[in-house]
Formats: sequence, structure tokens, C-alpha cells
Amino acid sequence: MSDKLNSVDLMHMWLEEGLKQEDIEAKLRSYIESDCRYIYPSGLDEEVIWQVARCIHHIYEHYHKWNQPGQFLMALATNNFDKIMDYADSENKRAIYLYRLYLYNCAPGNWREKLRGD
Repeated sequence: MSDKLNSVDLMHMWLEEGLKQEDIEAKLRSYIESDCRYIYPSGLDEEVIWQVARCIHHIYEHYHKWNQPGQFLMALATNNFDKIMDYADSENKRAIYLYRLYLYNCAPGNWREKLRGD
């Protein structure tokens, strides 16, 4: 079951092109319940979790089939905090720590370069 996947499993799924949005959602929920319980004491709405998972899945798709990502995803790839906050909607601003946790722990180290087309 996807809620039992660890970060290494998710990275392998990313590299082998087998990652599903549901797998990302399950990991985000586990972060909210454990690592982020002090940041999100009342949790996050399911819609926000779905949106974050969808954006991370878009990064995954861009990683494998390069095309120009949207402004928010490109800001994440360039690690430009000012632009991230400019382009993020209110839900993504609130969930920015989840992006950091997931992309740092579960995405390949070269995801930024791939998104930028380096």
C-alpha cells in the first residue's frame, strides 16, 4: 500500500517512471501526521494535499518529458524564494514546507537541473 512507502521507494519509483500522484499524497499525509505536526497542528485540507501532490507530480512529469513548467514550479527549480512566494497561491504558501520535505527526501538530486533544462 502506498502509505507504507518510504523515501527510498518513492525515489526509485520516480527514477523508474512508476510514481503516481496517490503515492505522493500518502507521503504528504505521513509528513503532516509526523514531521509537520507542529507546523500544521490542525493538519491541512485534503484539497491542499491534493494540490501539492499534483504540483509535485507535475515536477515528476517535467523531469521525464521536459517541457516548460509553470512559473511556480520554475521558481521552485531555481530555488528563488522571492519568486516562489510571488507565484504561489495561498494554499501553496501555507504548504511550502511540504514541498521542501518531499522534494529533498523523495526526488532525485538533479530534479532542479532537469526542470530548468540544464
